[in-house]
Amino acid sequence: MSDLQFQALRFDSLPSTNLEAARRAREGAAEGLCIVANEQTAGRGRLVERGGTHPRGADAQHGQHEG
Repeated sequence: MSDLQFQALRFDSLPSTNLEAARRAREGAAEGLCIVANEQTAGRGRLVERGGTHPRGADAQHGQHEG
């Protein structure tokens, strides 16, 4: 069994955390990468604000892994 190493990358703002994770996976990012953004401008996480939650109060996270 191998040891999974986690790496978290934090951003103030991204269009989409999922698209960023997919892009980094295509570029060869290691399994265990987590993309976190305080704000998404084009991804699904941007809809949280419409529900009454301030975007800085809900980080959007997507892990990229082999399944």
